[in-house]
Amino acid sequence: LVANRDKIWVGTTGDLFRYTQERDAVTAVTITDESDAGFKLAVQCDETKVKTYGRPFPELYDEPLTVRVRVPDSWTRFTVTQQDQSRDYETLEIDGARYAQFDVRPNVDPAAVSRADD
Repeated sequence: LVANRDKIWVGTTGDLFRYTQERDAVTAVTITDESDAGFKLAVQCDETKVKTYGRPFPELYDEPLTVRVRVPDSWTRFTVTQQDQSRDYETLEIDGARYAQFDVRPNVDPAAVSRADD
């Protein structure tokens, strides 16, 4: 398990509940400002599909959702910035194509994804 910890997601019952509620409420994944250097990605959830108990959706449902986006073959590393938090990732190669797989919070400002220099 330790050798594969970056491939396994472990969470509390609450984390799992929030993740599945958000995932099932996704209505749109939007990519904008596309270029060879990067793009912006936003995930929208239909807030009427989950109980918010009178609280704002992003306050209660704050579990990041995992997305996978095809990127140029020249990408090997990339950075994701959302809400003043940045994280570096390595791309995945699947069937000869490059993908950026990362976490993004729904119903907040888009995540900025940019190619990282090797």
